[in-house]
Amino acid sequence: MGIGLGIIFKFKGTTGGSDIPAAIFLKRFGISPGKSIVVIDFFVIVLAGISFYLKGMPLDKSVVTLILYALLLLFAETYIIDIIIDGFDYARMALIVTDKSNEIATEISNKLSRGATAIKARGIYRNIDREIIMTVVTLKEVTVLNDIVKEIDPDAFMITNTIHEVKGHGFRRRI
Repeated sequence: MGIGLGIIFKFKGTTGGSDIPAAIFLKRFGISPGKSIVVIDFFVIVLAGISFYLKGMPLDKSVVTLILYALLLLFAETYIIDIIIDGFDYARMALIVTDKSNEIATEISNKLSRGATAIKARGIYRNIDREIIMTVVTLKEVTVLNDIVKEIDPDAFMITNTIHEVKGHGFRRRI
């Protein structure tokens, strides 16, 4: 079910269910369809459990087991939806604090064919002016980037974040 909904969302379709509010949340608030569906369907499952209770139906072991299975499948479904929409190759943004920004930026350009932006910064703790290199790479390129940084400046400080949307040269549109 998660694969099917992921494909439907990827090609801007709908099933007429909880994916309609999820599409609205994506457009208005930038919330991923998987996260929206988990919240909406979670409340549906909880309300179903409450209605069983209010109708006087016994909440025996089999009903509780079904509710737990529904919740488990719901979380798996939402994870799969986001993977189908975004793909397995999320982009990564790296911020590299180094004294050797020119050398690292040149190697990023040569080995990865990626651009890099130098940002002037000052370390608060030691009050030292430095440059931060910002670059965006694919998941497959992170290892090469790590090797480049380690080789040129083993003392560099590097932060890598998952990026869910990149617009510009070298990156395809995901949704």
